[in-house]
Amino acid sequence: MSQHPNVERMRRAYEAFMKGDAETIRELLTDDLVWHVPGRHRFSGDHNKAEVMALFEEIIPEFNEAGDPVVSTFDIEAEDIVADDRWAFVRAHWNHTRDGKRFDQRGVEVFRLTPDGRIAEFWACGVSPKTARKLRMNLS
Repeated sequence: MSQHPNVERMRRAYEAFMKGDAETIRELLTDDLVWHVPGRHRFSGDHNKAEVMALFEEIIPEFNEAGDPVVSTFDIEAEDIVADDRWAFVRAHWNHTRDGKRFDQRGVEVFRLTPDGRIAEFWACGVSPKTARKLRMNLS
């Protein structure tokens, strides 16, 4: 049984994300993107495409040209991907450090896709308030 083409698209998205390939990420996101971040910290809420790209630049070393990202190391691995024409589900492993504190957690990321496989909506499931505080995500 062959994989759905959206499985490969999602793999490509995760690879681009880890490389800090902003151009590929922008291509994979729709202009009317809604990116849902759970919790009660400064990154929480519903974000549009421009806000998401700005968050990536602030948080992730590979996207940050100023050299002062929120986390000092960032790794996310797509351990499993299931996708069809409209949805992709990724079992993800997040591993980051900030100020010597390690964040190592697994969770699920859910993507609503367009007919051409671009990301129209995103939900992350797994970042607890305690973890957000540990990474000082609540700082303004």
